[in-house]
Amino acid sequence: DGSSNVLLSGSGYSDVAGGELITVNTCLDPGCYDFIINDSYGDGMYGSQWGGCSIDGTYDITQDATATNLATIQAVNSDFGTQEINNFCVVSPCTGTLSESHVDVSCNGASDGSATISVTGGNAPFTYDIGSGPQASNTFNGLTAGSYTVTVIDNGACSNTINVVISEPSALVIDAINTVDETCAGTSDGSINLTVSGGMSPYQYSIDCGTVFQSGASFNGLSPNTYSVTVSDANGCSTICTSATIQTGSGVTGSTNVTNISCNGMTDGSIQAVTTNGTAPFTYSIDGGATTQANDSFTGLSAGPYTITITDANGCTGTVNGTVTEPSVITGSSSVTDELSGNDGAIDITISGGTAPYTYSWGGTGGFTSSSEDISGLTTGTYTVVVTDANGCTFQITDIFVDSSVGLLENGYSFSIYPNPSNGTFKLELLNFDDAVELSIVDVTGRLVYQSRLSQNTIFDINIEDKAAGTYFVRLQSGDYQTVKQIIKH
Repeated sequence: DGSSNVLLSGSGYSDVAGGELITVNTCLDPGCYDFIINDSYGDGMYGSQWGGCSIDGTYDITQDATATNLATIQAVNSDFGTQEINNFCVVSPCTGTLSESHVDVSCNGASDGSATISVTGGNAPFTYDIGSGPQASNTFNGLTAGSYTVTVIDNGACSNTINVVISEPSALVIDAINTVDETCAGTSDGSINLTVSGGMSPYQYSIDCGTVFQSGASFNGLSPNTYSVTVSDANGCSTICTSATIQTGSGVTGSTNVTNISCNGMTDGSIQAVTTNGTAPFTYSIDGGATTQANDSFTGLSAGPYTITITDANGCTGTVNGTVTEPSVITGSSSVTDELSGNDGAIDITISGGTAPYTYSWGGTGGFTSSSEDISGLTTGTYTVVVTDANGCTFQITDIFVDSSVGLLENGYSFSIYPNPSNGTFKLELLNFDDAVELSIVDVTGRLVYQSRLSQNTIFDINIEDKAAGTYFVRLQSGDYQTVKQIIKH
């Protein structure tokens, strides 16, 4: 032992047959000892019995309680008195029992795990080693996920080991960010819905990068904006902040196709609403919503501005404007050149308004017809023209009277009628008539309504108050000469 006391000795092994196993048992207290082999016979450990082997034997010392090999000695060639010495130590059996408790890593990739080793029994004090050197504390902090082996050594140098496994949750991940934009401009009905996996449930959700959390994964009633989305789990782990944008609702927009009125005063205008945004189907109103229709066109409109309200399937509304116009009223005037020498009367007309170009249809005395704007080569009588514009609108000038003074002016004859028009009482003044004059008045149909014989160079009163209002023709005849004038009774 350490005091050089011989605790066990033996001899008489000179005639051991080669390959024979010799076992000697003894009890030793814990401590360190020398194992000594002496060649006491002078033939040395030369291998004489085994044909010149260089090694005469291998000697093992084993601790029975732990089945631990404490020492191995190889006896080499030696002369008389050679001694082989090997030191070994007997360690007392470990009587303590180990157990562990641990805290897993809170967040994936973190290093906040811990392990605590407890010893029941054994020979205190203990030291603990998790692979980074022995320590007096039985607790190890700052651990990442993984498998660890902790060695515990007691006061008697006895060591035991225990395995500790530190786990971690899977990574906390936002798998999907689903956004719904604002339906209509100003409705603030956008939404964000989050799909999350990993970490440790239950989760908390935030769209302002963690300032305010909620337990639900859906955020509704959102205005257009860019939001910063994050999720926190039961361990306080959180994802990085990720942007999610709610777009402004486009609402309903569009334009109009306008068909203007064809003729002044008519109600054949129309407006079609052309929708360029929004969600079908649509409804349309031209009276501020009092009535609605599915048809996008409004017909039978008079001239003026209109506002059409469009409502889509989401209840979003928009307006489009259109103005229906109408052409100006067709108006006209005529300028008459009377018949002087026979078949030399003429009528010139001036037309404005409506929609050019115009077409003309004339009718008159003796079955006269023409499609010209201005007509000539006329005899005395009444003429009518119907003017039609490019839209089919019509305007009529009636009772254009061509006077005739054929032969009268050659003889200096003339006459006048006044006032004209009147309420039915006219004065007729004859000038330079030497002979009696036959007076007749007919209506536009040629029916005779008044007749008289007049003396020359006289002013006469003519009364047709009892006749219907309208146009009449006064014919004077003296011998072979005659003339006609038009009068109008109100």
